[in-house]
Amino acid sequence: MPIVKNLVTQMSGQIQVESQLGKGTTFTVELPFQSAEQEEHPCGGTLDNPVSLEGKHILLAEDNAVNMEIATEFLTMNGMKVTQAWDGQEAVECFATSLPYTFDAILMDMQMPKLDGCTAARQIRALSRSDAATVPIIAVTANAFAEDMAATTAAGMDAHISKPIDFAALCCTLGRLIGKSSKN
Repeated sequence: MPIVKNLVTQMSGQIQVESQLGKGTTFTVELPFQSAEQEEHPCGGTLDNPVSLEGKHILLAEDNAVNMEIATEFLTMNGMKVTQAWDGQEAVECFATSLPYTFDAILMDMQMPKLDGCTAARQIRALSRSDAATVPIIAVTANAFAEDMAATTAAGMDAHISKPIDFAALCCTLGRLIGKSSKN
């Protein structure tokens, strides 16, 4: 429920709960939406010409099952292919054993078992393969202090997205970085 509450609040909505012992609980979620004709795309422009991420392959490193499920669902609903890694070591191994340019971007949680996100990013950047230096790596973390952002930059990450994830900001960031890396 805390995740649902955060998402509803982030979307400027409200959630109400009514419960009766022995009868059950009703959750009511109200979200304000504009019609598609009026809505501007979060990256600028209108929904007629958004940044397309369809067909992009994302390596998602996340150790929390709920966060993994939500992020995977969002990314696949938007036409992306997702490969899941459940810790930093698995993310490094998955990237290292894939063919070059398999992944268009990596979403890296910061606090994971075996290898934290910064260490995993450093190891990916240190691999001797053509895409290791250019694949966009985006830190995804609840830690949004300046020193956390500096640490992710020092580890070779390209951007920092705070949890709970603002998926509009994530799409904008992915679109910007994937476009940039494909021009190199």
